[in-house]
Amino acid sequence: MQDQTTCAPACALVEKTEQHLLWLLLRHDRRGPWHAQELAREVGDPEQAGVALAGLHAAGLAHLNGEFAHATYAAERFYALTVPMYE
Repeated sequence: MQDQTTCAPACALVEKTEQHLLWLLLRHDRRGPWHAQELAREVGDPEQAGVALAGLHAAGLAHLNGEFAHATYAAERFYALTVPMYE
């Protein structure tokens, strides 16, 4: 429990960056692989982007292929099933 409170600000930043990257990977107007440097530019912090991308990969939401990333089928399917409910 003690680790959770000390990690809270850092964890919140990672989660926000993961959310940002996931929305980028799921954009309808820009599907396909993104280069890691493109994602880092969008986030504004290459190190933070790398940590967030690794987290999305570990969660099964992003597929990494060398320097490129794209949303997994699971992420795309979840998006397709849930986002129309809120539009």
